[in-house]
Amino acid sequence: VPIKVDDLKKLLESVKNLYKKVVLDNVKENGSKDILMLVVDLIDVLKDDDILEEVVALINRIQGFQYLLTVSRIF
Repeated sequence: VPIKVDDLKKLLESVKNLYKKVVLDNVKENGSKDILMLVVDLIDVLKDDDILEEVVALINRIQGFQYLLTVSRIF
């Protein structure tokens, strides 16, 4: 099943929320928290539609190659 931009956006949002809950909520030092917030900022940058379209195209290409490899093993 081909992945869509909205699918990837939902996945990134889930990853960001999980990261904030598990990692950031357990950090005691503000300096460490500032550094770890860079991951959240990176996830937000990746949610740009132009970037996601490129990533989705790459994922779908990889899925297509994987499918072809699987089919070729059957025959």
